[in-house]
Amino acid sequence: MIATALPDTGAFSWLVVLTLVTLSTLAVNLMNLWRSGQAQKREVSFTEQHPTRAEQAQIEARVLETERTIDAIRNEMKSDRIALMEVGEGRAKELHNRINPITENTAMIKGQMEAFTTSFQNFTKILCENMTRNSQDKK
Repeated sequence: MIATALPDTGAFSWLVVLTLVTLSTLAVNLMNLWRSGQAQKREVSFTEQHPTRAEQAQIEARVLETERTIDAIRNEMKSDRIALMEVGEGRAKELHNRINPITENTAMIKGQMEAFTTSFQNFTKILCENMTRNSQDKK
C-alpha cells in the first residue's frame, strides 16, 4: 500500500526536468520580447564622397573594357552558332543521302510485290476456271 501511494521517482524526476525546461524557455522568450521593444541602434553613413577624376577615369576604362569583352563573347557565340548550324545541316544531308536509296529500294520491292500479288491472283483465277471447266467436262 505504501508503494502505491508514493509517486515513481523516475517519472517524477522527468516531470521536474520538463517543468524547469519549460520555465527557462518562457523566461528567454519574455526577455527577447522585452528587448525587441527597445530602440535598435543602426549605423548608416551618408558621407558625400564622389570619386576623384582619376577614379572616375578608372571606372570608365573598366566599363569600356567590360563592354568590349561582352561584344567579343557575343561575336564568338554568333560564329559558334553559325558553325554548329552548318555542321548540323551537313549531317542532315548525309543522313538523307543514306536514307534516300533505302526508300527507293523499298518502293521498288513494294512494286514488285504488288506485281507478284496481281499475277498470282490472276494465275489462281485462271487455275480455278480451268478446274471448274474440267470438272464440268467430265460430267
